[in-house]
Amino acid sequence: MTFSDLILQLQPWTAKIQGRLVANHPLSEITWFRVGGPAQLFFSSPDKADLAFFP
Repeated sequence: MTFSDLILQLQPWTAKIQGRLVANHPLSEITWFRVGGPAQLFFSSPDKADLAFFP
């Protein structure tokens, strides 16, 4: 299962963040038990300020 790529729609907004925004990121890569399907959008932040900007 994959979701439509929303990153193109968010492109003006994504220029303001330092973190990484990924479409269809498999959650199994970050869970302890290695389970989980794709996340429609996955955001990883380098710091608290960037995370606070993320809506």
